[in-house]
Amino acid sequence: MASIAFLLLAHKEPDRVAAQARMLAARGDHVVVHFDGNAGQADWLRLAEAVAGRPRVHLVRRRRRCGWGEWSLVEATLAMMRRALKEAPEAGHLLLLSGDCMPLRPLAELRAHLDAAPADYIEARDFFRSGWIKTGLQAERVLYRHPFNERGHPRLFAAALALQRALGLERRLPPDLPLRIGSQWWCLRRRTAEAVLGLCRDRPGIPRFFRLSWIPDETFFQTVVAHLVPEAERSQRILTQLIFSDYGMPVCFHDDQAEAVLASDRFFLRKIAPGAEGLRRELERRFLEDAPAAGATADLRQRHLWLAGRGREGRASPPPPWERPPPELRLIVCKRWHVAARLARRLAERTGAAAPGALFDEAGAQDPDLGGYGRRLEDRRAAPAAYLARVAEAIGARSLALPCDPCHGGLLAALAGQGARVLRIGTRRDPEFLAGHSARIGLGGGLLAAVAAELAAEEAALGRAGLCKAIEPGDGREAAAVCMARALDIPLGLATDLCADPDLTGE
Repeated sequence: MASIAFLLLAHKEPDRVAAQARMLAARGDHVVVHFDGNAGQADWLRLAEAVAGRPRVHLVRRRRRCGWGEWSLVEATLAMMRRALKEAPEAGHLLLLSGDCMPLRPLAELRAHLDAAPADYIEARDFFRSGWIKTGLQAERVLYRHPFNERGHPRLFAAALALQRALGLERRLPPDLPLRIGSQWWCLRRRTAEAVLGLCRDRPGIPRFFRLSWIPDETFFQTVVAHLVPEAERSQRILTQLIFSDYGMPVCFHDDQAEAVLASDRFFLRKIAPGAEGLRRELERRFLEDAPAAGATADLRQRHLWLAGRGREGRASPPPPWERPPPELRLIVCKRWHVAARLARRLAERTGAAAPGALFDEAGAQDPDLGGYGRRLEDRRAAPAAYLARVAEAIGARSLALPCDPCHGGLLAALAGQGARVLRIGTRRDPEFLAGHSARIGLGGGLLAAVAAELAAEEAALGRAGLCKAIEPGDGREAAAVCMARALDIPLGLATDLCADPDLTGE
């Protein structure tokens, strides 16, 4: 029976990574984890403590700082391969996964599949003719040097590329190494992994070439394995199911999509949403069971595209995953956004909630990928409770603390009707603040009286609607703490601590 060394490339959520590693190693296989060097030391120590005493779970101690599209991802993977070959001499296959992957089929089925069809499972399409790249740079990925990261330094990335184009500085491609491209998630036989590392050692010019290419994790292994292994011993049908949205982002799957997920005929799925704990538990149970799973006949990608298409026609079935009750909400309403944002963050730190930012006032505040849902502010404001339910699920939070502008009376009424706790912090409308606010909204300094009247009307409307309790300018700290505790349903001691910091109440 095949023995596997799982290579786990992760960058966040140490508790979940540890649980994933324990699951993969539960039946005697080895797991090697590379935890991104960009993650904090506290997360690293938490991961190390969570897998301590597990002899078949190994951590790469020299952590690389990984950047999307950079050679560092390949370097981290090579480090895991070396560790796996050393620590797991019985492992016949090395299987690369991300921290967001979960198994779809029982481990026994995976082992039987690897035994029945000895091959390397890696997508390796012709780089220049396959059309694998759908958007963005194509041949430029390898023809030019990319010393800067496009996401971290977009202007430097573009300037370096433009300069090379202008000067005609195209690189010479390796003459005996036809370039290949494909998914970065693969499963290689032990001898293939050894051959890859041997080639890197014997021909250092090959990794040196890919070091300055763009997104080398989609080309390096694919090119090298295709060079080393005959096509008859390679399968383009990789073991991990990948599905991308219309916007080029990986699709996240949720609890209410379990029926489609469990019918998939692949062995792993990327990605499972952070909040999909029910689906995650079911997949773990299935992975460790001895009986073969039934119904492995469906193409999950085809089913997803069919359902997504019906959603665009307004006939989605099953109902969209964001149609669920909103999380516990605490809203801080203040015209001074920085005051509301600071209080929301501090409140979240003290209560274990999440503070995703000014979601209804700043288009760029949305951090989790929702597959295009909620990209526009007007869409978020149209159905605020449903939108926040989707955000909470995506980040795995049960409670949210948000800043909000007083102008959103209708939105606040809708959320208060769903049980949100709302605190308003009144604004002292002095000339300095009015001038700054007028400048921010493009009015200049000639309408300060009208601006002051508008702000007063917004706050008065909230008061008449009875939507929130308010801390007004001039309230003492004791009175402010009592108001905050009642409005947000938090202990008075916590409210007193928060009100002791004048930056949190706009004093």
